[in-house]
Amino acid sequence: MSGFIEIPILEAAKRVGLRLRFCSAGYVEVLAHCPFCEDTHYHLSLNTRKNLFRCNRCKESGNSVTLYAKLMNVDNAAAYRELAEGKLYAIRPVPEPKPNDEQEPKPLHIRHDIYYDFLSLLELSVEHRENLLARGLSEERIARNMYRSIPADGACEVLNTLSERYDLTVIPGFYTDNGKWVMYRNSGFLIPVCTAEGYIQGLQIRLDGNEHRKYRWFSSRYQENGTRAYPWIHVTGKVSNKTACVTEGALKADVASSLSQDALFVAVPGINCLNGLSDVLKGMGVRKVVEAFDMDKHRNPHVARAVEEIEGIVLNLGLEYQSCNWNSSYKGIDDYLLSRTAG
Repeated sequence: MSGFIEIPILEAAKRVGLRLRFCSAGYVEVLAHCPFCEDTHYHLSLNTRKNLFRCNRCKESGNSVTLYAKLMNVDNAAAYRELAEGKLYAIRPVPEPKPNDEQEPKPLHIRHDIYYDFLSLLELSVEHRENLLARGLSEERIARNMYRSIPADGACEVLNTLSERYDLTVIPGFYTDNGKWVMYRNSGFLIPVCTAEGYIQGLQIRLDGNEHRKYRWFSSRYQENGTRAYPWIHVTGKVSNKTACVTEGALKADVASSLSQDALFVAVPGINCLNGLSDVLKGMGVRKVVEAFDMDKHRNPHVARAVEEIEGIVLNLGLEYQSCNWNSSYKGIDDYLLSRTAG
């Protein structure tokens, strides 16, 4: 269309009064409260490069114009006209991605070797060890699972050692800054996310503090020589078992498996991250799947919808399906199992 003006997504967001997450300002993906599902945990992602939005909770999506149109109750033509004719905010442009920004991560066996050696070079702080012990994990299980603290100091020495052994290009979490290897840094501890065979696919970070989003991927998307982390599915426990419990979150699965004599657990990274679950279950040859999502599935429609989708996946595979419930005063399966050991 002649004279068409590209409307920045942040322009539309500010016009409709979205609450943005301050600490995400300046990134390619800016986070906000979702007005469509009354989210208060910043699940709405605003892509400033493509001028698109998507809620990772309710899955509402669109572009700058449709965002404005839906929230102002006008059609798209009127929304575009009002946005284009108004005074645009001075928004700092996001640099165009470099050719390697969207390269796929290196193969699994390479990622595993690098992550294994990386974790071997790190330590677990006293505070993080106490956190894990309080969840019900033993010292032996903590050591076996290789949880490690992200170093506040000494990261340069670790990265120098690691980069001498491996090419860290397109390994999620690592990237270069002025030709020097650096890593995604945040205060927290690393959780290996593994396949049924025990290979480390990627790393999640359990953040310190009171952040709403406690878990993030160890990722370096849009960074020089970096790449994204995918929502990999985690497997823990005795893989020879013919019954698998499905829950949300790798650390929750690790704890629940440990507290239930190494029961087989499969952890999806989020309620909207079920891609690949069918292949994982099929590959392990299980006969029965027990859904063990948090008890808010009985009052949260988004979790309930994910549970229904999991049931459909399981039944389509011809497997037996069961939903697991417990005392609702305990939110997660890990909390419930820990209460039983304490009692």
